[in-house]
Amino acid sequence: MAICTITAYNQNIDSLRRILHTSKQDTTIINTLNVISVVLSTKGNYENALKYAKEALTRATKAGFKKGIADAYFSLGWYYKVQLNYSEAFKNYFTSLTILTKTGDKKSIADMYLNIAGLYFNQGNYGEHLKNQYEALKLYEQIDYKPGIGVALHGMGSVYLYLKNEEEALKYFKKALEIFEETGERFGIAQSSNSIGKIYADQGKYLEALKLHLAAKNIFEEPGAPSWGVPFSYSCIGDVYKKQGERAFAKKDTATAIKMFSKGMENYFAASVGSEKAGNKLDVAQSYIQLGEVNLKLSRFVQARQFLEKALLLSKSLNDKETTKDAYYNLFSLDSAEKKTNEALDNYKKYILYRDNLINEENIRKALQAKVQYGLYKEELEEQQKKSRRFFSFVLLGFLVIVSVLIAFIQWRNNKQKQKANVLLTKQKEEIQFTLAELKATQAQLVQREKLASLGQMTAGIAHEIENPLNFVNNFSEINTELLEELQAQLSAGNAQEALSISNYLKENERKINDHGKRADSIVKGMLQHSRVTSNKKELTNINDLANEYLRLSVHSLRAKDNTFNVSIETNFDDNIEELLIVPQDIGRVLINIYNNAFYSLHEKAKQYSDEYVPKLWITTKGSVKNGELKSVQIRIKDNGMGIPDNILDKIYQPFFTTKPTGQGTGLGLSLSYDIITNEHNGELKVQTSAGEYAEFIIELPKK
Repeated sequence: MAICTITAYNQNIDSLRRILHTSKQDTTIINTLNVISVVLSTKGNYENALKYAKEALTRATKAGFKKGIADAYFSLGWYYKVQLNYSEAFKNYFTSLTILTKTGDKKSIADMYLNIAGLYFNQGNYGEHLKNQYEALKLYEQIDYKPGIGVALHGMGSVYLYLKNEEEALKYFKKALEIFEETGERFGIAQSSNSIGKIYADQGKYLEALKLHLAAKNIFEEPGAPSWGVPFSYSCIGDVYKKQGERAFAKKDTATAIKMFSKGMENYFAASVGSEKAGNKLDVAQSYIQLGEVNLKLSRFVQARQFLEKALLLSKSLNDKETTKDAYYNLFSLDSAEKKTNEALDNYKKYILYRDNLINEENIRKALQAKVQYGLYKEELEEQQKKSRRFFSFVLLGFLVIVSVLIAFIQWRNNKQKQKANVLLTKQKEEIQFTLAELKATQAQLVQREKLASLGQMTAGIAHEIENPLNFVNNFSEINTELLEELQAQLSAGNAQEALSISNYLKENERKINDHGKRADSIVKGMLQHSRVTSNKKELTNINDLANEYLRLSVHSLRAKDNTFNVSIETNFDDNIEELLIVPQDIGRVLINIYNNAFYSLHEKAKQYSDEYVPKLWITTKGSVKNGELKSVQIRIKDNGMGIPDNILDKIYQPFFTTKPTGQGTGLGLSLSYDIITNEHNGELKVQTSAGEYAEFIIELPKK
């Protein structure tokens, strides 16, 4: 029985049953029972699928047919996998792998590694997924089995795509496509085309993406194709049209946007019908979310709610957190559009709950990207070491049978070879340790770079702020020089009264010089206070003063960049809030980041809307009091700028994610801010936004 993650079983049940009833060969009967079980599981007929798998296992065990036993355990694993019972699926898959390993059938072993990799991917364990893909690839290459090599390469590309490394993913997908085209593996060509098309759509290459998706759909419509192929292609086509609609909507081209959204909806509907027919419930739920989202964009609220509520019900029954989270978020957006405040708040809370549960998985996904290549290299090195040890053992045993006079020579040469190997291994170990140290240093530098970027953004404001007192000092110094010359002249002429009057002027000017000098000194000390390396020591701090001080610095920084740009700023500080125990430099960095992001958004929108648009910024502080005691303080920073599009809202706290042009943002600002607020201060950093209208960041800091 062939096991492949791209080619699915879509055979006719009646023809399989005819084989079952007419065949007299035990092996044929067992193989057919296993295939029928997999087909029935895929179609959702779980009761009969389990019956056929168990019968296959019983017959294969009785006949001593090891390959049939292994395939029966695979059929059982597949039965549990399609029902998302991953623990039982793993148990049966590993049993199958153990049996296959004893048979020495490299292709079947590699096939099993691919299926195990698929389970790990579904669970979000991308390191183990890649490890098993790599094991499969090595075995396929050993026997030069091209279709399997293509499948393994495609699987690796899928990991990189999920890790947001589209450049690396595209390389693997194109390699897989070349192999599938070389071998004529039609369904592999279709799946690779869809994968490449999704990347092209993200890059804005819509025509190229559509061409690939349509070609894939045509292939999947051929006889014997996997049942999920056509619905998946429709979903990909729908994504392309939706992205075109979003772009047209952003450009205020409403007619084109409606046209594109409508085409997207047609394809999403076709995907949902196809997935339902194939029994792929999770795909059905995801199609419903896509339909709900597009109907919402077209202001068809009733239809949007019908699809989203269906998606929520189905995803919860499947216990799929990611899809459930997306359903709650879209219901929140729908309730907001319909002004259903209470329902919107309830759905938003549920969305946050599911999103937070997935945060650890998201952090693991980010960390894996840096470790994947090192992990593969390490495994390859260990495998090479094992081969070397086996080789040396063989050589040693061979030479032991030789006459005793050669033993000394053999031992000497063997020791030399071991020394060389140890030197090589030591060198490789040092290189790896050095690389890891460099990675850690680079990470620290990136974090420091963001902190320095925050300081750099303030520098222009500080320079502007310090310019006024320095100008006063310079001017009064020049005046005093002239007055001293006049004083000397009056004293020489004996005009005591005039000299006394001049001395009073000198005294007053010196006082002003001293005052402005102190002002400059305080500004410099404030800058040093911000720029110094924080010791994470918390201090009692006035939140209103802190928010106002960093607002002033950010405004001056804005003025230094463009003194023609004006912003209306409103502050509403709660004077009754007490001082909080915080690290002021770190909270200052958070404030300067959010202020600067707001000013950037306002400036970008002003360039688009010219004179008809009035940029505004609101800063509010408010204490939360319970039983007469302060519990927490909120800082709300709202702007009427560009807002944040829904499709990137979940990404804004990710390290290195930025929408600013190259060179204008590190992508670490909000990531560090989130870490400072949530981890260092046990607070919350939330955002409320509407694309094209506003964005409001809410910082909540507990008193204790």
